[in-house]
Amino acid sequence: MLFDKHTEAEIRNYSKHTFETLEYWLKQVIEASMTLKFGAEYLEAKDEGGNFILNKNTRKNIKERINKETDRFKRTIDAAYFSDIIYIICHNILYDVMFKDYFESCFPSGKVALRNVLNKLKVSRDKLSHANPISHRQAEQLICYSHDLIDSIKNFYSKQKNLHMEFNVPRIIKFKDSFGNEVYFKKTDKKAIVDYRNKKEFYLRPRETLKLEIEIDSSFSDNEFTCVWRSTKKIPEFGNTKMISLLIEEHHVAETLNIQCVVTSNKSWHRMEQGYDDLLLSYYKVLPNI
Repeated sequence: MLFDKHTEAEIRNYSKHTFETLEYWLKQVIEASMTLKFGAEYLEAKDEGGNFILNKNTRKNIKERINKETDRFKRTIDAAYFSDIIYIICHNILYDVMFKDYFESCFPSGKVALRNVLNKLKVSRDKLSHANPISHRQAEQLICYSHDLIDSIKNFYSKQKNLHMEFNVPRIIKFKDSFGNEVYFKKTDKKAIVDYRNKKEFYLRPRETLKLEIEIDSSFSDNEFTCVWRSTKKIPEFGNTKMISLLIEEHHVAETLNIQCVVTSNKSWHRMEQGYDDLLLSYYKVLPNI
């Protein structure tokens, strides 16, 4: 069996990570397609009759989330729930015009079959999010369907002269820290950057602990890349890991504590001229002890 050698915690963590990668790719598809067709204010897009294409609740809920947490959402679609994603992609008007080509290799029968699978994945995802049990069968479906959908999207991009992925390498899709900050990054971002130096609630002092974590596109397995942490200040050698816990010490006191994570694939070539494939730059201010 697929999960015979894994603990329940490992199964849940990998399922959750795989789903979040799928969500990342689906949001990328929506943001790119809707912006190209309707512009940055695509929530307000109207049809030829002057009617809003997206329903009132979807528009209202996404706007409210953006207004509530403006620093968290870099793009409009980042404030969408998975139910919003399903609604937009499988929209009666939008699917054939904008999204069909992304999923046709995986769902040639159309949006009804796609919607059914996405709704099934949502059930499993909701169980994971609310700490409810998930069966091995549900985990298998979530992982397999998610990778099928991601592969279908990548397959579409690889065939487009103007939209192809020039560098199919492991990228950072999400950042989290011990303050509760969560940031999703766009596929078009050259680097992953977060900066909390000007926010007093995120200032640090010696003897505090700062935890940082990144998530990598799960279409790449962990043995295909390395994650190495470094800083402008002295920090321990954490090894190849996606999460670190740093004890803040007096030598970290500064206007700027820059902590980086360098992601490097096992390929013989790399996306960035410095010889790696993605880079996290995180900035914090460390104050002296009172």
